[in-house]
Amino acid sequence: TPTAVMIGTGIGASNGILIKGGEPLETTHEDKAIIFDKTGTLTEGKPAVSHIMPYLLLYRFLSIVGVAKSNSDYPLEKTITAYAKEVRKDNVLLLSFFKLLNNDSESDDDDMPTVSFCK
Repeated sequence: TPTAVMIGTGIGASNGILIKGGEPLETTHEDKAIIFDKTGTLTEGKPAVSHIMPYLLLYRFLSIVGVAKSNSDYPLEKTITAYAKEVRKDNVLLLSFFKLLNNDSESDDDDMPTVSFCK
């Protein structure tokens, strides 16, 4: 309801959280995971990976994520890449990876970035 949206955005604002419109409040119950896109301001001053629930084998998942974001200067992506390198001690060579202009991964099946690996 409009009243609930007004109250929710007001409470969020009083706690320093900006909520743009009512849609985020109305659809949040459908979310399965939330990543706060902040540079550590909600935590210890730097982002950290707390846990992973991959749908792939963990090493395969970390290979894809670690390589796909390895050239990023964005703090959240640097943290994820560092975690992937820490867990995966072996080095993985990127053979091919395609990025769109908006920095999203291009994929044949829309579930996985187009990536090839070799050891």
